[in-house]
Amino acid sequence: MNFTSFNAIKPVAIIPGHRIRSYHTEGLTLSQWTVEMDKHITEHSHHYFQLITVITGEIQFVVDGESRVLAAGDIVGIPEGALHSGLSITECRLLVLCKADHESCI
Repeated sequence: MNFTSFNAIKPVAIIPGHRIRSYHTEGLTLSQWTVEMDKHITEHSHHYFQLITVITGEIQFVVDGESRVLAAGDIVGIPEGALHSGLSITECRLLVLCKADHESCI
């Protein structure tokens, strides 16, 4: 068993306006995203399942053409291969769980 804190993980900014801290284990990656207001996540897909929950703020997600505005407490499951994108309406914090244990799941 390993104990850590997102505060101990150095954030990366692979997308402007997004600060991402990721913890990788065997088979899973858990990431904390802090997204500035009015920032886009361009449409893309993954070869793994993602589960996203909004901790604070509001963000619009589009998954396979279906658009929803999510707020604190809301969850979206993104199937493997599903096209998805996002736009932060306010500054927001997200928790992202990926069924992957490698760096491609930031």
